[in-house]
Amino acid sequence: MTRFNTQLVHGLPVNDNNIGAVNPPIYNSSTYAFESVGTMPRWDYARSGNPTREFLEKQIAQLEHGTRGFAFGSGLAAIHAVLSIFQPGDRIIVGKNIYGGTYSLFHEYFERWGVIVEEVDTTDYKALDAAVSGESAKGNAHGCPAKAVYFEVLTNPLLQVNNVTAIAGIAHRHGAIAIVDNTFVTPYLQQPLDQGADIVIHSATKYLAGHSEVNAGLVVVKDDELGKRVYFAQNRLGGVLAPNECDSVRRGIQTLALRVDRQQENARAISSYLLLHPLVKSVHYPGLPGHEYELASNGLKGGG
Repeated sequence: MTRFNTQLVHGLPVNDNNIGAVNPPIYNSSTYAFESVGTMPRWDYARSGNPTREFLEKQIAQLEHGTRGFAFGSGLAAIHAVLSIFQPGDRIIVGKNIYGGTYSLFHEYFERWGVIVEEVDTTDYKALDAAVSGESAKGNAHGCPAKAVYFEVLTNPLLQVNNVTAIAGIAHRHGAIAIVDNTFVTPYLQQPLDQGADIVIHSATKYLAGHSEVNAGLVVVKDDELGKRVYFAQNRLGGVLAPNECDSVRRGIQTLALRVDRQQENARAISSYLLLHPLVKSVHYPGLPGHEYELASNGLKGGG
C-alpha cells in the first residue's frame, strides 16, 4: 500500500504551479483570460473546469484506477449526473438495499421522466440475471435487457456485502454497465473498476473528506466514452464542487489510510462487544473477527 498512500498525499499535478508549493493553490475565479482572440485557454469558465477541482478529479481517478474523475456539490449531485446519462424507456436494475436518498432519487425523480427502475437482491445472482436480461422486466421494456445495474459495495445502512466482480459480470453478459457506490469502502479497501465496474461513485462527504466539514460527491469512469457523457451532465447541470470545498476534500484524502485503519479498529472492538451483549440480537458489520475470508472472497481488504 506504500504507493497508494503516497498518492493520497501527492496526487497528480495539473501543471499550474511555477513556485514549488507542495500544496496546490485554491483558484477562486469564475472566469479566465484569453491570451488572444484566436486562442482557447485550458480553463475558461469555472463550471466547465477549474484547476483546484481538476487536481481533485485527477487524484480520485488515479486512486480508483479510472480514466477520468468528476467532482460535485454532494453525493446525490454525483448520482444525479450519472443517472442523467440515461433516457426515457431505459431500464436500470437497482439493489434493494441502498441509501434512502438514492432510493428517492430513483423513484421520486427519474421514474417521473420515464426511466424504469426495477429492484432486486444483488446477492441473488439468479434473480439478478433474470432482471438484467429482461425475463422479469416490468413496464413497457418487458423482454429488453437493462441498461445498467446500480448497487453499493457495502450497503447503507445494513452493510450488506456485494460482490462487484460477480454483479459486473452479470451486467456485462447482457450489455449493461455496472454502477457502484463505493462510499463505505473507499479506494483504500477496494477499487471496483479493477473488479469490472464501469462507473464508481462516492459521497466524499463521508470518509474521503472525513471531517464533517464539507458536502461533496465524486465520480470515476472506466473509459473515455462514459467520461464524455458524465462530463456533459456535469457541465450542463452545473452541480460542480467549489474550489474551497475541493481543497477540503483533497486535504481529507491525505489522511484517508490513517483514519480508515483506526475506524476499522474501533468498529471491530465495538461490534465484537455488541455481539456478546445479552441485549443485542444481531450485529451488522462485515469486519467482525472470523469474517476475513468472506471479505477477501468479495475483493475487500477490510470491513470499513
